[in-house]
This record gives sequence, structure tokens and C-alpha cells, in this order.
Amino acid sequence: MTSSSPHSGSPARRRRARRRTRLPAAEIHRQLYSTALDHFRARGYEETSVACLTREAGVAKGTFFNHFPSKEHLLGTWFARRWTEALARAHKEDARGTDAAVVVAADLADSVRADPSLARSALERWHALPWPDNGEGIQEGGGIAPGGRTGTTVPTRVRSWFEARLAESLAMAVPLEPVEPEDLAAILTAALPSALLDALPPADASPSSDFSDDGEPGAAARRTATLLRASGYVAMNPPDPRGPERSAD
Repeated sequence: MTSSSPHSGSPARRRRARRRTRLPAAEIHRQLYSTALDHFRARGYEETSVACLTREAGVAKGTFFNHFPSKEHLLGTWFARRWTEALARAHKEDARGTDAAVVVAADLADSVRADPSLARSALERWHALPWPDNGEGIQEGGGIAPGGRTGTTVPTRVRSWFEARLAESLAMAVPLEPVEPEDLAAILTAALPSALLDALPPADASPSSDFSDDGEPGAAARRTATLLRASGYVAMNPPDPRGPERSAD
């Protein structure tokens, strides 16, 4: 009887075997993530199975779960990266307190408009969207760093950040009878996904269409600023929608 080896069988099987044995873990993680985003955009989130992703990436199904505890974690990772980019812009602009909240909301709106199909899939699952906890830990302030586990959700992380910015605002200037930071942070977090969804073009629009006049790109920043002011806090005027070049990952 002829013994089988990892290099026997069809060419496709041999290619998958070579990938499993040669690719470092970081590259497998990147490949799974990139493959998933491509399929989510082309076929839809619900229509894309883990089996399809592992087959395309050339890895075993168990390998997928070593990198991502669930398919939802792929969406969570995508949103966490957009969130980190928004925090970086706020830091670059030296925005603090409530100003940082408005800048982050505006930047997130720009990000979701740049990738509407993924954004819609993530935002429609907002309340249970997991923050990445397998291979991508969390830096202080909400950034992503290699390693570490958090076991938390995106809304929990976002609410904590809003609460910290509101407390920072209170330390800089005492508003008139303000809503408590933890209460307002919960309100801002609950309002954010609907405002970001409103920034998107129609779900049934053709990808080749010009969406420049569709959606409300400034809705997230305006609503954030309005909620802050209505709750007794000082808030900057929302910046005009920028629509800069965005990362696809």
C-alpha cells in the first residue's frame, strides 16, 4: 500500500498543504482576515461560511478558530481598526474631551462610507459585535496591539472611551448641571450605530453608482455634538465630512 504524504494528491491539495506547513501564524492571520473581507464584500456576510474561508485560504477549519473565535470576530476586527484610525486622527488634531468625541464620530462616518457593505454588516450586529481578542489585543486608549485577550464587545469598549472623554471634559471645565459621564456615554454609544448607518448609501444601490450625494456623512458628528450640548456639555461644531483615502483592511 502506498503511504500518503502532505505532498500527495491534487495540485490544490498540495498547495494547501504547503501553506499549512510554511506560512507563519501572522501571515495565516492576515490571509484569513483579508480573504474574509473580500468574500463579505462580494458575497455578503451571511452567505460566507467559515468553511468557504478556510478552503480559499488553504487552512484547516481548526486553524481559523485558533485565530478568530467566531466569524463575527472578523467584523469586530474590521470595526476596531476603523475605531483605532479615528482615535489616531483625534490625537493628531490634539482633540480632547468632548471635542475628541465629535472628531471621532466624524472620522468613523468617513470610514464607513468608504466601505459600506462591511460597515452595514458590522453596525447591524452592533450590540453583540466582539472586540478582537485573538491575536490582536488592545492598547491603552483603544488601539490594537499584538497578543492579549479582552473578551469584551465593541459597544463596551466604545462606551468606556466616551466616558473617559466626558470625565476629561469635566476636569477641564465644569458644564452647567451635566448628565453624569457614565449615563451620557451609554446614550452616545447607543446612538452611534444608527447615525453611522444613516451615513451610508442605500443598501440596494449599485456599486458603480456615484454615491456622493447619498446618505448623511455628517450625521454622526452632528448627533454626537447635539447630545453633548443637550446634556450640559460644551461641544465643538462638527467638522465638514472629509472623505479621505481609507484603508481597505
